[in-house]
Amino acid sequence: MNPSFAMSFREYDTDRSQGVALRATGKEEGEWKEYAGEFMTSVRAVLNVSLGNRRGTGDVWYDDVAVEDQGPVYSLLTNNGMGRDWAKKPPYPDLAVATGGSYLPDKKMSTDTEPEGTPIPFTKGCLTDGVSKYDYRQKPRGAYAYWHGRDRGSIVFNLKKPCRIRSVRLNALIDSGRKVHGVRRIELRQGSSTGKLLGAIEPAQNGWNALEVLDVTAQRLTLVLFKLEGRSYVTLSEVEIWGELP
Repeated sequence: MNPSFAMSFREYDTDRSQGVALRATGKEEGEWKEYAGEFMTSVRAVLNVSLGNRRGTGDVWYDDVAVEDQGPVYSLLTNNGMGRDWAKKPPYPDLAVATGGSYLPDKKMSTDTEPEGTPIPFTKGCLTDGVSKYDYRQKPRGAYAYWHGRDRGSIVFNLKKPCRIRSVRLNALIDSGRKVHGVRRIELRQGSSTGKLLGAIEPAQNGWNALEVLDVTAQRLTLVLFKLEGRSYVTLSEVEIWGELP
């Protein structure tokens, strides 16, 4: 047997259909394996679950289909990907809002073309371009940025108006091969780099790091990043701020 299985839903208010990617969760019991996927809907939607046999012979079953409410979906306040020309869909279609905000590192980072001390619009910055890969071939600037030879650095994110902040995600590079890139600690502060500490991650992880249990109203947030001992570069590829507009 080579079974196929899928989920899709249709939103009646927008007349839109969308597939849902299903992946193994790692939970197994006997010959049963669990698969799951996440999706977002508006008020009225119908979900279809299907099972098929692409080729071969034999029998296959599925059972215990459940839909779990994961809570509300917030807006992407950093406009990630809104300034790019996409051949495909941007990473978060319909979720990014045009706040007109910008970010400003305390010291110029690589791939930034703006003069020192000039705020970088979310729609033009490599840290909010919707690309979380470390790809130097991205144009007009690379998809990541770094500081070299600094023990710590900070980046102020200005949303232009007070917003209700719900989560902040940051994609960091901590390489295990060459061991030249690394972030030890990530701090999120309200306002400036000396403002109220809203959360911290230590040790930081390679890839996405998230501070998700937040409920604070702020116009400016600052990420403070500390270099991992023995490394030369503090390297990021993407920052996302999620929340609610006033």
